[in-house]
Amino acid sequence: MARADFHTHTRFSPDGLTRPEQFVQRCVARGMDIVAVTDHGTVDGARAVAALAPFAVIIGQEVRTRDGELLGLYLEESIPKGLSGVEAAQRIHAQGGLVVAPHPFARLRPALRARGLRTLAGLVDAIEGYNGRMLWPGLDRQARLHAAEQDLPCTLGSDAHTPPELGRSYVELPDFDGPAELLQALRQARYHLAPPAPWWLPLSGLALAAWALGQRPRAAGQTGRRGP
Repeated sequence: MARADFHTHTRFSPDGLTRPEQFVQRCVARGMDIVAVTDHGTVDGARAVAALAPFAVIIGQEVRTRDGELLGLYLEESIPKGLSGVEAAQRIHAQGGLVVAPHPFARLRPALRARGLRTLAGLVDAIEGYNGRMLWPGLDRQARLHAAEQDLPCTLGSDAHTPPELGRSYVELPDFDGPAELLQALRQARYHLAPPAPWWLPLSGLALAAWALGQRPRAAGQTGRRGP
């Protein structure tokens, strides 16, 4: 069985604090086998981690759409923000990727919620049924209920934005190779969700402040500052 996490962030997210080298060190220390790096608006963080990691890295992105946020897994290139949910999902699928609905019923976050899920019916491949930053467990249960009703597999994401969050929550599932096998493996998964740790949430505010002051990471080959 492989230990995996399908929703994580690095400093390439405006609200993330984890440098790629810290990310790798923490995941190795926690025995992670497979990690999807899903920074806001870019695949650059995933590529930076993949260049360093001894474990498997799924190139991903958290995509802000007009209908709510989506996760794209197995991406080749970044998806622009501001698209409709349908267009963003179609672009993810066009790259051979998977569309995951993260924290679909979350409050205070740009989640899809019931309306967005209806809009994307037939385009979502999996539902995030376990989110490490969810402060109201009932909303995760609502996500799992929706997944069961639609016969969709559930993913788990620590949604880690800081190093200590990595590896707190994880899923154990059979080894898989590629998107189709991942969807099958998720149906045999065992989920390990850590208790909420709200004290880490304010650190994302510090990351946003640093980002606003221009303290932004550079993708490989870049010589100027990155935009948000």
